[in-house]
Amino acid sequence: MKAIAAFVMRGTSQAALVAAVAALLSILVPPLGLLSAGSIGLVTLRSGPVSGLIVSAVATLGMGALAWLSLGSPMPALGVLLMLWVPIL
Repeated sequence: MKAIAAFVMRGTSQAALVAAVAALLSILVPPLGLLSAGSIGLVTLRSGPVSGLIVSAVATLGMGALAWLSLGSPMPALGVLLMLWVPIL
């Protein structure tokens, strides 16, 4: 977990990557949703609410693109944003 946290804290794109991929994989393995929300929460606590909002916006766009390519619909990204990431912010 320390390695994942260090990777998340490297920058916005790394945090968004971890959040988006973990959220998309949480459709298959639900506990990965906690990792996704935890990465958004870590950035928010360490860097402030503006950075947390930026990371969640970039991760939502990234997950929407990944969901659209793999599932055919970007709607899971909106569901993850509203169910996991907004409450953690």
